[in-house]
This record gives sequence, C-alpha cells and structure tokens, in this order.
Amino acid sequence: MADKTGSAGIRIAISGQKSQPESTDNAPPGSTPRAREGIIEMRTMTLLKITMFAVLFAVMLPATASLAQTEIPINYTWTAPTTGTAVDHYLVEHSINGGQWTVAGTTTENSFTLNATTGQSHQIRVAGVDSADRQGIFSVASDSYTPDEGAPGKPGKPILF
Repeated sequence: MADKTGSAGIRIAISGQKSQPESTDNAPPGSTPRAREGIIEMRTMTLLKITMFAVLFAVMLPATASLAQTEIPINYTWTAPTTGTAVDHYLVEHSINGGQWTVAGTTTENSFTLNATTGQSHQIRVAGVDSADRQGIFSVASDSYTPDEGAPGKPGKPILF
C-alpha cells in the first residue's frame, strides 16, 4: 500500500501500487524554481477564480429569483356558436406579445382561465369541436391584455415586540 500526498496536503492510501517519489508541486522534471512559482501562481489564480464565481453565483441567484415574472389567472368567457353541430368542447389557443398561436388547453365550458405572465401581452381564441372531433373555425381573437400585479397590498397591523 502506497501513501500519496496531493497538492492540498491530503494523504491518500492506494493499495497495490509501489511507492514512487514524486514532486509535490507537479512541475515538469527539470523545471526551474521560477517555473515552479508560475505553476503555483496559476493554481492560486484558478482557485481564486473558482471562489469568486461561487461567491457571485451565491449572491446573484437570490437576486435573479426575485426578478422572476409572476403568473396571474385571467378568466375569459364567450358565447356558444349558433350554427352547425353542437359543441362537445372548445380548443383554446394563446398568443403572447402577438406571437404564434399555441394550444393553451380545452374546456367543455364557455369559459377558460389562463395563467398569464405579468408584463406580457396575452390573447386567446377559441374553436368549437363536435362529438365527431370536427373542429369549427376559430373565433376572433380576444382583446390584448397585459396583466399587472398592482400595487402592494395592505400590510398587517404593527405590533410591539
């Protein structure tokens, strides 16, 4: 069993290997003292960079989490079509900031609740689908709506402590 000392001064026991002398600074054989100092300086700088990154990450992570946008439920309603076959369910599509229409969900009611992100413009459109799974044409899109969380609510009563 051979004992080896790593660059951090930790001893590791490795079984089945012969003990060989090795440089503790891992400098290439025949390196000058100046070159060895450079290697040590590079290791120190790397460790410093890793430490600085870890500290910045720890500080910035909570800050970016507080900047996350909030979703607010928005309720939509519409009237049923007056022509064609009976509607089995509605297909609801959603557009954000005037972008592509994507499926937001389905509903059997003449209403739908959309979890809309604050600070972005939202629209929906609906199409009736009958029991034979035939889809009608989409409605005109809803008016654009940009949800806002509003001002802070009323704080609780101050108490002595």
